[in-house]
Amino acid sequence: MNQKLFKKLVLLIVIMSGNLFFAQTIKGVVTANGTTLPGVSVFVEGSKNGTSTDANGAFELNNVALKSTLVFSYVGYKNVAVKASATMNGVMVSESLNFEEVVVIDTEHRKRKMLMAPLALLKLLR
Repeated sequence: MNQKLFKKLVLLIVIMSGNLFFAQTIKGVVTANGTTLPGVSVFVEGSKNGTSTDANGAFELNNVALKSTLVFSYVGYKNVAVKASATMNGVMVSESLNFEEVVVIDTEHRKRKMLMAPLALLKLLR
């Protein structure tokens, strides 16, 4: 009985320590045009493991497998996917958005006369 318990305990230790050898903590800073970006989503592709950058653009992501891919995502920027390494610095690239038209919706009731000036200004800017 004592030998079975010992084998189970050794097996449990081997399984738990496997995470130490095959997973790591990733740290880094995300920037764009030389400025740090707060609130960038950083996650392991194909999993629920993720985090966001802090006010200084820094992040720390635990339990990342050595060969996994990290995805950096932020509104107005292209998603960036890179292979994980111990220390990473992500650089985001701005995504140019070309709009054909802008739709402005006013939720309050206004007179038509009051709305014509802003609509005319939008047509001029276009």
